Amino acid sequence: VKVTAKNTVTTTDVLAAGAVAGTGAGVSLAPIVNVFTNSTNAYIQGGSVDNAQTTVDAQSDINVISAILGVSGSGVGASVSGFAGVNVFDNELNSYISDVSFTNAQSTSVSSTANLNLDGIIGVIGINGVGASVLVNGIVNVIKNNVNAYIADSSISGGSVSVSAIQNSDIDNTTASIAANGVGAAVSANTLVSVLTNNLNANITKTSTDVDSLTVNANNKQDISNNNIGIGASGT
Repeated sequence: VKVTAKNTVTTTDVLAAGAVAGTGAGVSLAPIVNVFTNSTNAYIQGGSVDNAQTTVDAQSDINVISAILGVSGSGVGASVSGFAGVNVFDNELNSYISDVSFTNAQSTSVSSTANLNLDGIIGVIGINGVGASVLVNGIVNVIKNNVNAYIADSSISGGSVSVSAIQNSDIDNTTASIAANGVGAAVSANTLVSVLTNNLNANITKTSTDVDSLTVNANNKQDISNNNIGIGASGT
C-alpha cells in the first residue's frame, strides 16, 4: 500500500531596470514579490490492512531564484534607486494514518519532507556627475513551515514502524551595490532579512503496537548565507 502526495514549485524571476537622466533626477524603483501558500496531504483514514508494506509520504519541493539588476544615473541631479526582492512562504505538509488496523504487517512508514531552496541576487550601480547618488536595496524572506507526520487511533501488529518529519532550508542571499559620484554625496544601503518559523511534529498517539522496531524522528536543517556588499564613493 503506497500513498504519496507531492508539491513541486520552481520559479525563476529576473528583473532588469534602469533610469538615466542628463539633467534632473534619475529614479529607478523595482520590486519582485512572490507569495506561496501550499497545503499538501497524504493519509489513510479508517479501514484495515493485512500482510502489507504500507507507505504514506508527503513531499514539498520549492525552488526559487530571484535576480534584480539595476542601473541609475544622472549627469546633473539626484540619482535614486530602490530594489527589493520579497518572498513569503506559508507551507502546510501533513502525512498520517488514523483509525486503521494493521495485521501481519511487513512495514509501516509515515513521512513528511519539506525542502526549500532559495537564491536571491541584487546587483545595482548608481553613477552621478553632480548631485546625490543614493542606493537602497533589500531582500526579505518570511517563511512559515508546518510539517506533521503521525499515526493516531490505530493498531499495528508485525514488522517495523517509522514516523518522520523533516524540514530542509537552503537560503543564499546576495546584495551588491556601488554608488559613485563626481560631486555630492554617495550612499549605498543594503538590507538582508530572513524570518523562519518552523513547526515540526512526528508522533504516535493512542496506538497499540506489537512490532519488531519503532522509530520516530523530527529533523530541522537550515543553511542560510547572507552576503552584503555596499560601496559609496564620492570625488567631492
